[in-house]
Amino acid sequence: MTMNHEFGESLSSESSSSRSESFVNVYDLTEDLAVEILMRLPVVDVIKMKRVCKSLYSLINSSDFIAKYSLLDGDRDPYMFISIPFKGTRVVSVYEDDDDDDDDDDDATVKTVIHIRPTPARFCCCCCDGVLLVSFAGQLALWNPATGDIKDVPTYDHYKNLSDSDDGGEEDDLYVTNYGCGFDFQNNEYRPFIVLSDKCYSFKTEIEIYSYKKKIWKIIQSSGIISHGVDMVYADGFCHWPGFSRLVGPNGRDVIVSFDVTNELH
Repeated sequence: MTMNHEFGESLSSESSSSRSESFVNVYDLTEDLAVEILMRLPVVDVIKMKRVCKSLYSLINSSDFIAKYSLLDGDRDPYMFISIPFKGTRVVSVYEDDDDDDDDDDDATVKTVIHIRPTPARFCCCCCDGVLLVSFAGQLALWNPATGDIKDVPTYDHYKNLSDSDDGGEEDDLYVTNYGCGFDFQNNEYRPFIVLSDKCYSFKTEIEIYSYKKKIWKIIQSSGIISHGVDMVYADGFCHWPGFSRLVGPNGRDVIVSFDVTNELH
């Protein structure tokens, strides 16, 4: 399981050199040795280590450590996220059976199953580095299966007005097509967002993205593209989903829309 970034407010980021100078050598450990030890721990134990002292908290929350830990394969149990239509989401942990007496070629067995209560209204909207954006009864939340942490996504007034609007006003011109989340490397936080497109094919798209640190929603508007209501994929700081652009070719064409969560560009 890859290392998941911190949900809550983090300490101010420090450079590698300043962290080295401030690292508390309780056991006469250099920072490099401390990192080597942390790299051998499961993700749950690494998260517990953040409670030991502020310097460890800062070290584990640093982008350098997160990137290094995420790339480490190790012997950790892999996780599979399975979204079943109208049944909810399952998180399945699979491990390899090391029993020497078992000659069966199929040595992968299901170890644990953690599930969200299966109901048609609760499902996974997006997955980002092992963190799920889930929906239940119109409410969104970020869920980290590795730690069990859940962080609610505040309801945005515009989105609320969309549901309540029946007068054909400006809000009624847009409807929700996608939900997504990505990691903001600059601010060291996960950021959920909502994608809206127009109903009248005037090719308007609006992305409403939330910042937990600033506690505000930001609106990003564009024209020339509408989004299709299909699940998105997150990779390397970008969220990708299918859409249609009238800016490509004489009659427009289907395209892949990419959204840079850190720089708020698409």
